[in-house]
Parts: sequence; C-alpha cells; structure tokens
Amino acid sequence: MTGNQPPTTSNQPPATVICGAGIAGVSAAYHLAVKQGVQNVLLVDDRPPLTLTSDKSTECYRNWWPGPGDTMVRFMNRSIDLLEELADESDNYFHLNQRGYVYVTAVPHTAAALHENAQAISDLGAGPLRVHDGRTATPTAYQPAPAHGYRNQPDGADLLLDPALIRHTSPSWPMMRWRRCIRAAAAGSVPNSTACIYWSRPKRTACS
Repeated sequence: MTGNQPPTTSNQPPATVICGAGIAGVSAAYHLAVKQGVQNVLLVDDRPPLTLTSDKSTECYRNWWPGPGDTMVRFMNRSIDLLEELADESDNYFHLNQRGYVYVTAVPHTAAALHENAQAISDLGAGPLRVHDGRTATPTAYQPAPAHGYRNQPDGADLLLDPALIRHTSPSWPMMRWRRCIRAAAAGSVPNSTACIYWSRPKRTACS
C-alpha cells in the first residue's frame, strides 16, 4: 500500500510487512512475492514509491572496485547477474545498458599506478584485463561499447596504452595527451524509477 493508492482489504493478516517504498523496499517486496512466492507481502509508505530516492543521480553500476578484499566485486557481480535476469525476463523494460566505466589519466607518474591497480582489481574477480598497446597483437581487438543494450558484452576491462587509439575511440574528449585509459566493461546505468515501476507491476498478484 502506497500513498496515492487505496488500502487493500484482506481476510488474512500480512505475512511480511516492509516499511518504506524506496529502492530497497520495492526490491525486497518484489523478490519476496515474485521470486520466493511469499504470500501477503505488505509494502507500507505514506508516499508514492521512490519519492525519497533521487532520480537525478547517475544511476550507474560497476563491478570494478579496488580492495581490500573482494567483497565489493563479489557483491556487484551478483547484483549485475540479478539486473540482467530482470532485463531478460522483461525484454529490458527498464533500459539497462552496459556502456562501461572509464578511468583516464594524462599524468605520466600516475600511468603506471593505473595499470597496477587495474591488474589488482582484475585479480579480485572483476574479469580479465585486456591490454591494448597499439604494437602487440591481441587476441581480441578493442571494441567500444554499444550505445544501448547489455547482451553479449565482455566482462573485465580494457586497458588502452596507445594515445592514438584513445583519441580514435573517443574523439569527443578534450584534446589532451591521454596516456592511459581503462574501460571497465561490466558497468553501465539503469534508471531507478523505471526499474521500480517494473518491480511494482507483477508483485500485485502476491502483495499489496
């Protein structure tokens, strides 16, 4: 039950009550009612869903996280799997995309550190690190991310060491002497408000 909807009457008391229809509450209600089959889930808020959840943020996700430890990488790998499952079952109703996350530097003394950090994150389980130096042949040539969609995209990251390749693949960037560029592949964006609408629709059969 949310702020601008009438209360739902039932002869059965709710088995589960979730207070708050923010992104966490709506997601919890969806997974309990739809994925786990829990009956009589009640979602309570005096405002419409996501009222206090910002829709002005970048709404981005990535699995490219440094340590210590692999906790964030494992957490985000699982979260991305769930997002893609929802996108698959809904024909990508909420416009999930996987355009990647880019880290870039033009400072000489940070170039080596960027490479070292990228390998460390890869070793934590974020996926393989593909190095493109413009000289050595690589098994797979660098392919920029598509503007839309998420299917059939690689994981891991691409490390671009060749300034000419960086300029060629990103011509709209400011004209600087970019020395290193990392594109984390398992990253993108998902509109919170649209995702919430999708989560809210099918759960009505099992929760109020």
